Amino acid sequence: MTGPYLSGLVTDPGSLVQQIAARTSKHTIAVTQIGQITDITAGVITVNIGGAVQTAVLTLAPVDVGDNVLVLQQNTQDGSLLYVLGPLATLTPPLQGTVDTLPTDSYTIPVVTDAGTVNAWWSADYTPTEGDAVILTWLGSQPFVLGAQGILGTPPAPTPKLPPNTPPPPTPDPIAGTTTFPASDCGTWQGGWRTDVNGNVIQGPQPDDTSRVDVGAWFYSGRVASTLEGATVVGAQIWLGRVGGGDDGAQTVTLYRTTDDVVPAGNVTFTATEATASLAVGDSGWYPLPPEFVQELVDSGGSIGVQAAAGPYVRLEGLNQSGNAGALRITWSNGG
Repeated sequence: MTGPYLSGLVTDPGSLVQQIAARTSKHTIAVTQIGQITDITAGVITVNIGGAVQTAVLTLAPVDVGDNVLVLQQNTQDGSLLYVLGPLATLTPPLQGTVDTLPTDSYTIPVVTDAGTVNAWWSADYTPTEGDAVILTWLGSQPFVLGAQGILGTPPAPTPKLPPNTPPPPTPDPIAGTTTFPASDCGTWQGGWRTDVNGNVIQGPQPDDTSRVDVGAWFYSGRVASTLEGATVVGAQIWLGRVGGGDDGAQTVTLYRTTDDVVPAGNVTFTATEATASLAVGDSGWYPLPPEFVQELVDSGGSIGVQAAAGPYVRLEGLNQSGNAGALRITWSNGG
């Protein structure tokens, strides 16, 4: 038995057992036991083993009366011999180990444990196999293999350790932010897409002919929905600028979500979702939109248009007048 159960001088009793056994017949049976020194007189040592006081031979480390010692008992055809291998330490014996290279002719098998290699008995129910993880029990100082250690399922793979000087992981995506979406296109429809209004976006019946009603829109090419997929809108604004036409005073602009991501071949398709802003001629800037209005753009796509069948007539800047025209500024959270 090898391990911290022995004093520093008893370094490899397993080798000692093999040396002693090598000098005798292969029919010799050697077992280890724990005893206590009862007397040392004129080089003769007596040891109490399980209540029986017997004479033994000291083979290695010095011992004193009262020491608990590891004793090798060698039973041969001619009788028994006892060898005191050395004093014991008081450590808990290991209960697990791995079967080492098997000998060809032995009553014990080597088992590698955290405390060293021990030579263990085994039962006829267990067939020793090199590399087996086994469970140990102890009969006094003698280890005994109960059998292979069971495993339920597949043990999880160990967590890999990062090598030194590993760079920190990348910064996670933000969980909130504000994103601006410029309009990619715009226009006014009146039986067709108008080319005579300098690119303005117009709502309402014309002042000189109320039978001619304009509707208009700014388009975002689906970027709002694709960029903010899964996000929650917590605030939004649209950039509007009003140019001359109609009453110069503040007028109500009625905005709707449309289902069109880009300029359609025909008229835009308006939904029932609406919001309003009030602008006089010459006004421009960011105007608030209800979060739920813009949330529909995030969830379902589309663009923003203006219409007012009963008026008022309002001309708004298009991209020919300002690159900000119809831009959306959306504050969002992804719920992280």
